[in-house]
Amino acid sequence: MAGNKGFGLLRCLGDDAEILTLAVMPDFRRQGVGKAVVAAMAQWARERKAIAVFLEVKQGNAAAQDLYEKAGFKVISRRKDYYQREGGTREDAVVMRLTF
Repeated sequence: MAGNKGFGLLRCLGDDAEILTLAVMPDFRRQGVGKAVVAAMAQWARERKAIAVFLEVKQGNAAAQDLYEKAGFKVISRRKDYYQREGGTREDAVVMRLTF
């Protein structure tokens, strides 16, 4: 899904879909662009007969987690040390799922 304010990348694998990335231009954050992209990706997955959409998000990214929760995603697990940060430290991933 793409636009001039934000974009998302999603893949469908059988009954499942996965959001690989979501980005919004800094000047357009907190204006509903991310919400619209997530909704478009969920609709696209649903049209392809997916029964769930999964994603991983950094544990420290509260804004993204809030966006996904408002879209109906639920936390289902965590992946310890999934993301590498600058300086070599690691951060857990929060795994979320939206079920249709």
